[in-house]
Amino acid sequence: MGGVPNLEHTRGRPTDIRLPGLSLQQMYELATQVAQFAEGGIGVYDGDFLHLDVRGHRARWARVDGHYVGIEELVLEPELLAEKPSANHAG
Repeated sequence: MGGVPNLEHTRGRPTDIRLPGLSLQQMYELATQVAQFAEGGIGVYDGDFLHLDVRGHRARWARVDGHYVGIEELVLEPELLAEKPSANHAG
């Protein structure tokens, strides 16, 4: 899915993933359960994939129509989703 020079992709630590049959929300929730990703970077993209990395500090972002936006534009944090049982966010 490509990387940009001098970003995490060029350092050999990230991956972009798409899990057929799962929504962005479901993939995000799974990623946050992996300690290395929970304490690393998780980017959510409107192309239905996640960027995951182990950068050594927590970072979250979303990209919609080529623009970076707050992650809440595409997914909810698992703890916020639990507070909203009727939420049907991000498909």
